[in-house]
Amino acid sequence: MQARDRAGVARVLRVSCVGIVAAVTLGGPPAEADAEEVPLTWNAPAGCPPAEAVAAEVRRDLADGGKAAAPFVAVVNVQQTAGGQWQAHLRVEARGGRAERTFEAESCESVAAAAALIVALSAESVTGAPPAADLRELGQTGDRDSPPPGREDHWRRSQWSLMASPVLDGGTMPNSPALGIELAAGPEWAAPGWRLRLMAGSAFFPKRRTKSSEAGYGAIDLWLLTVAGRGCLTAAPGLFEFGFCLGVEVSVMTGSDSTIDTRVIDSTQFWVSPVGSVLAVWRASANLSLFGRADVAVPSTLRSWHVLDDASLQEQIYEVDAIAARGAIGLEIRFF
Repeated sequence: MQARDRAGVARVLRVSCVGIVAAVTLGGPPAEADAEEVPLTWNAPAGCPPAEAVAAEVRRDLADGGKAAAPFVAVVNVQQTAGGQWQAHLRVEARGGRAERTFEAESCESVAAAAALIVALSAESVTGAPPAADLRELGQTGDRDSPPPGREDHWRRSQWSLMASPVLDGGTMPNSPALGIELAAGPEWAAPGWRLRLMAGSAFFPKRRTKSSEAGYGAIDLWLLTVAGRGCLTAAPGLFEFGFCLGVEVSVMTGSDSTIDTRVIDSTQFWVSPVGSVLAVWRASANLSLFGRADVAVPSTLRSWHVLDDASLQEQIYEVDAIAARGAIGLEIRFF
């Protein structure tokens, strides 16, 4: 009986030894070793992808099956700028070298995807061999030497925008208010708390009939085309913007004598008007905004239309007001 007991104990010891050797030989690295494959410090506001998701994306982007060729440490600071963009400042140290990047995107998800790709590429390309202690210190203390994102004071061009809206005119077209349509496009520049737009646009007002003349010669039909350029500076603390615009507008108005038998004098006329505006913008999403604008235009000269009666005498049938007011509510679409 004792011999059988000793044989059983020996058999258990052999199985245990084999199991330990197999665990040491075949078992994967501990959990912290997996984490060290992507030592990423991800500082981002709530609502952004978590650090685990970004680290997983880095592993997918690494060339060698999810493992870096050498140890590295990455620190990414993410912040939403005053203009509504998402900005990331990224720093990677590996092999004794350092790579730093600052970039922007329209969403935090886009920033996270771009940061993961840049971390993976930088980890493979930075040269040298830093001491392990330096890498650990960088991972623990974060990117202290890097400026916080979104704090630059200079203006940077962000994107192009297209504005489309119906527009109401009072004072230029007869029988105001007159309804027209307007399109404008141009680039934008952003700085912390501010946005600058330079817009070129055109508005068209279809034919409207004037009142009949006092002498009973009937009425004329007038249509209006404007081409304008304006610069708009708005305070942009977040989703809402408010500011002012200044610009110049060139107007072309043509009249036709559809209801009278006499001839219209100077049927097509041109003039230039300085334009001042108040602009309010609400950002519904990264690429779409709702805007409202109120304009005041002052024609350089007063324009009037006359007709010739049977005795070849001129009679005024319509005159543009000294000040025109307009209002527009529409959509702004941004392009990368």
